This record gives sequence, structure tokens and C-alpha cells, in this order.
Amino acid sequence: MKALDKERSRRYETATRFASDIDRYLTDQPVLACPPSAAYRIKKFIKKHRGPVTAASNILLLLVAGLLGTFWGWQEARKQAIFARAAQVEAEQQTELALEAEKTASAARDREAKQRQSAE
Repeated sequence: MKALDKERSRRYETATRFASDIDRYLTDQPVLACPPSAAYRIKKFIKKHRGPVTAASNILLLLVAGLLGTFWGWQEARKQAIFARAAQVEAEQQTELALEAEKTASAARDREAKQRQSAE
């Protein structure tokens, strides 16, 4: 396959190299020719099917962006829920303090009214 490859740079440089590879094969030694790498095959596939690969990669990119956006929104919602709970607790505490202050003020008014009555 190396001798017949369409790309000139992937073929044997000379006939002598091709002959030495044949000799290696005949003497049960490892040959220099090897199958095309996965990266090479992927590059060729992408070059051959540019449109569908581009569309598929765009769809994948949009899906990943959507998932990241959804995750970010979920995290923000969790933060806002935590802040809302903290604000609710703070509001409840302020309400309790206001009620206690109102009771104290009411008790002070009642004492003052009793003191006026007893003074009269």
C-alpha cells in the first residue's frame, strides 16, 4: 500500500528502499511500511466529508454550549436560593426584634399610663 499511496510524500523515496523493504519481508524482519495512522485516516475522512463533519461539529459545539449554559444557570439559581433563604431568616429575625420592641414599647406605655393614673 505504501508503494501505491496517492500522496507522493507517503510513498517510498526510491526503488532501492522499496526493494530493501521486500527483502526485509522475505527474511522475516520488520518492514518499514506501516498502515496509515489514525490521525492520518481522520484527517482524510474530514477532508472527504467536510460538510457533514462541519455540521456535526457545530451541533456538538451548540450542545456543549447549551449544557454549560444550563449548568451555569442552575448554579446561579442555587446561589440565589441560598441568598433568598438567608434574607428570609434575616427578615424573620428582624420581625421578631420589631415585635419584641413593640411589646417593650407597649409595656412602657402601659406603665406610664398606670403612673399617670396613680398620680392623678
